[in-house]
Amino acid sequence: MHRPGLVRASLLTLLVAVFLWLSWTGKLDYLSENQLQPAFKTTLLTFAAARGLNSVISVAQGTELALQPAGIGVSLSVGEILDPLNDLVERFSWLVLMAAASLGIQITLMEIFSNPVVSIAFAIIPTFCLFIVWLDWSRFLVFSHHIRISPHAIRIASAVMLIRFTLAVVTLLAGLFSQLFLADKQADALQVLQQTSSVAEKQVLQQTAPSESNSLADIFTSFIDKQKESMNMESHITELKERVESAIGHIINLIVIFLLQTLFIPLAILYLFLNIIRATWKALTPESLTLGKT
Repeated sequence: MHRPGLVRASLLTLLVAVFLWLSWTGKLDYLSENQLQPAFKTTLLTFAAARGLNSVISVAQGTELALQPAGIGVSLSVGEILDPLNDLVERFSWLVLMAAASLGIQITLMEIFSNPVVSIAFAIIPTFCLFIVWLDWSRFLVFSHHIRISPHAIRIASAVMLIRFTLAVVTLLAGLFSQLFLADKQADALQVLQQTSSVAEKQVLQQTAPSESNSLADIFTSFIDKQKESMNMESHITELKERVESAIGHIINLIVIFLLQTLFIPLAILYLFLNIIRATWKALTPESLTLGKT
């Protein structure tokens, strides 16, 4: 009796059984979605922080001429300090938006694949292909001559299982890698970006806030307060410069992290996963896939 054919048929049966169990229980989909949802929320928070900082820069640059006649020049200094961030933040915000769109598409596809109707459709094809494989084996036992196990049935079953769970496997492994090596760096960089946006916004609001005083005494008091504040402005400007320099470095770190999370790591995992599937495929369907006597 030719054993390799029976081994391949049994291996395919095991794979289809695991596939059906994962498809109906949704365990793999659940684990993958748990990786996607936090990443999607973090991406949205990062996008909001980037757009907020971009808005602050726009306000600072737009108000510099209005406050320049006052002789203090604070708005001009704030605009000049924040200007190096302007182009970088705009490009970064577009990158984050693309990352959010990519994660949103993955979440939508996961929801589609986990739909009961879609799960039934994906389950029928491998089951039918498995039936064909065992039918060929039973015919061999009855007629005892060379009967070829249908390689097309095995390939179709493998392709269907591959389509169904490739996204879930890649998402799960990429999410685990990000949690182990990138999550802490991403959280720190996001915190710095949010703090920079908050400090810059406070600086701009302090310089653009209109005076509500009308009496001469109040105007004089306000003038004295502004003079005292201008004496401490150098330290505020120095602090803002340091935060901007730190923010630039952390934005570059975030760019690297988002590229790794949404492009390089998933592609690398997909490449390895497809190679493993290809090797398994060749083991199940070699060129001389026949059943016969040894």
